[in-house]
Amino acid sequence: LKEMRYGLLTDIVPLPDNLKRSTAQAYFGLAQGGTFRAPKLAVDTENQAKLLGRFGLEAKKFVALMPGAEFGPAKRWPSERYAGLARDMMAKGFRVALFGSKNDAEVTAEIATLAPGVVDLAGQTRLEDAIDLVAAARLAVSNDSGLMHVAAAVGTPIVAVYGSTSPQNTPPLAEQRELVWLGLSCSPCHRKICPLGHLNCLKTLEVAQVAAAAERLLEMPAAA
Repeated sequence: LKEMRYGLLTDIVPLPDNLKRSTAQAYFGLAQGGTFRAPKLAVDTENQAKLLGRFGLEAKKFVALMPGAEFGPAKRWPSERYAGLARDMMAKGFRVALFGSKNDAEVTAEIATLAPGVVDLAGQTRLEDAIDLVAAARLAVSNDSGLMHVAAAVGTPIVAVYGSTSPQNTPPLAEQRELVWLGLSCSPCHRKICPLGHLNCLKTLEVAQVAAAAERLLEMPAAA
């Protein structure tokens, strides 16, 4: 553990070399040990139905995009790439909904401008509402963020996009998932802003690569 926090532990669980175990698994080992169980979130189906009607969405007929990341820009796949993916999904017949907090509104507004027809929900839902809506999505595409883990915890198939962080440390704990990471020599740097000034780990990740990952999940049977 960093910052000398190990002094607060009654039992120390050694981390593997290069942290090649998910953070969730590591903390589970500290708290309980035994067989790791992925977390699950409960869904309020009554609230879900109301929200779907309010925003004009139909269960399993829309794709959820989560383009924000509170950590910093080195976790965010560029807005224009998300817009390109949104256009691709709409061309396949899906509605596209953008999720995020009010802090993500600038990013989602840019995507909405570049991809007319998307439903921009940034800042319009409580966390519990986002949970219920994401559970109704056919697919979610997200940066390494809290909403990525929400999608996993409600069983929605998830494409997770990584830049400055690593899918080895913070993967979505989902049965149906695709991890998209270029694995450049400079990553993962775990920085909020690219220390080299180019952000190639995300800027060189093309729409086609993420769309292909999404298509692989869409070819699987939809979760109940």
